[in-house]
Amino acid sequence: MGSCSSNSTHWIYDVFLSFRGEDTRKSLVADLYVALSNKGILTFMDDELPRGMGIKPELERAIEGSRISIVIFSKNYSSSSWCLNELLKIMDCCATYNQVIVPVFYDVDPSDVRHQKGRFGEHLDALDATPDMLSKWKTVLTKAANISGWDASIFSQDYDLVDHIGYWVWGDWVKQPWPKSSTIGFMADSSIDVSLKILEKLV
Repeated sequence: MGSCSSNSTHWIYDVFLSFRGEDTRKSLVADLYVALSNKGILTFMDDELPRGMGIKPELERAIEGSRISIVIFSKNYSSSSWCLNELLKIMDCCATYNQVIVPVFYDVDPSDVRHQKGRFGEHLDALDATPDMLSKWKTVLTKAANISGWDASIFSQDYDLVDHIGYWVWGDWVKQPWPKSSTIGFMADSSIDVSLKILEKLV
């Protein structure tokens, strides 16, 4: 898993979810948010922004205050300057606050994200951005996509992917005994070695 060199005890959330709403909000992200929250893992998704408050400062505060950022790359992630600027902030916080960053590749080839190829690359190039900003986005996309994470295509269904992510967050970061039952269905009989072998396939 990716982390950077610094120390911090300012955490507000355990997990920050970065995602393209139109691709995953009502599917993977919804299931993952409920599954993590049901187990007491404090998880932030942008639905939690208070009404009447500035979105950017509140979002930045949430990113800075989360010890893990799970970045869900999907086919339209690169078409959103909002998502890309969010990723810039996440990578910056990795270097500043010793945060962990974990990519999830959902309905997109990890290589396309890493090298900005195919439709993923076309979406990025179509954005109205300066060459300098485009270069910054490409740099953080490459860096983030080179971190070990999960490729959704190797799982038979989203349910299994949610289980593996939840098991890793709980076992490596929450540091409590794994529960015997779950509303969403974390795998109580899973082995962390299995999750790590899956992660290593992306290295």
